[in-house]
Amino acid sequence: MPTLEQLEEQTKVAEELWMTTRRPEGGSASYPLWFVLDGQRLYILAAESSSEVSDVKQDSRVDVAIGAVDSPDRLAMIADVMEEESWVPMMIDLLQKKYAGAHAERMDRTSQAAQSGHVIIKLKPAE
Repeated sequence: MPTLEQLEEQTKVAEELWMTTRRPEGGSASYPLWFVLDGQRLYILAAESSSEVSDVKQDSRVDVAIGAVDSPDRLAMIADVMEEESWVPMMIDLLQKKYAGAHAERMDRTSQAAQSGHVIIKLKPAE
């Protein structure tokens, strides 16, 4: 299994990561999500009421594939839901820098929606 450091170049060009969670009732679910990399952490903006947030709150162990759900380069990670509202505007700024050029309209909708009811999921490599 590669390290996040080894996949750093892929994180710069990939539009999405695929986070696979363990469902409380069993099985798993994979979600395509916009993300940013900051050192040894990946960050995702998500609606507080979303399935991915609910799943992560039940079981913080996730698998991440950069760029495609079927990527052979998967990372075992630990997800932490950061519910502090002050993080959301900072995350929006980081997402704007990464996505606004190619996805201006979608980024505008994301920015507006994130004004309430959103959290940050921080992903760090599993030990």
